[in-house]
Amino acid sequence: MRWHRLRKQRSLQEQVLTYAYLHKEINETPYEYLMEYRIGQAQRLLKQTEKSVLEIANETGFSEGAYFAKIFKRAAGKTPLQYRKEQK
Repeated sequence: MRWHRLRKQRSLQEQVLTYAYLHKEINETPYEYLMEYRIGQAQRLLKQTEKSVLEIANETGFSEGAYFAKIFKRAAGKTPLQYRKEQK
């Protein structure tokens, strides 16, 4: 029982250290880093494929198209469809 508790505590400490390291090294929270990565992948897919925006949203980890469009517009300054149109 004690071993399990120590293991759980160590895991939490590792998560805190990882968060602090990421924030210090890249000046972003893990959430911000993840969103930036996902939007970058979505931009690549919008440029290189004919997949629908909803398909791309799902492939990049967004469960709802509307939320994806909102986050994408905040990051890229335009909707996914506007972005795709400008890239062609």
